Amino acid sequence: MDFSSMSSDELSSMVSEVQSELDRRKQIANDASSLADVSKSFTDLAQSLATLRGVSQNEVLSQYLPSEFIDWVALGGTGSSAKVGQWVQPTSDETAYDTGNRAIYQGVTYISLEDNNRYSPQAYPQGWRAL
Repeated sequence: MDFSSMSSDELSSMVSEVQSELDRRKQIANDASSLADVSKSFTDLAQSLATLRGVSQNEVLSQYLPSEFIDWVALGGTGSSAKVGQWVQPTSDETAYDTGNRAIYQGVTYISLEDNNRYSPQAYPQGWRAL
């Protein structure tokens, strides 16, 4: 872009627009960071309550929060950008599904509700939630 033909008012206006956009993007980044902190706090609290009650973390979360938020927390507050593939039978700890992992099983997308999940949604439905 050739700025030499622009008036000082036009340049000032452009600088203001750019600065506003940068400020907006900084706010979005700060909001995302704050949401990730909230997610971590909820996760820690839920784990503490789960340990005290002798139940899974997801059972605690599901008593107090909508399922969409539980899914969001399970993904670390990052949204649903996780890659989804067909469910495959895990053969080791490294290939087992962990909390927040998603898989397609018999045409339905599921999210794993616990770590080291080695069973299909059909064989172990309490370990999965259909999305």
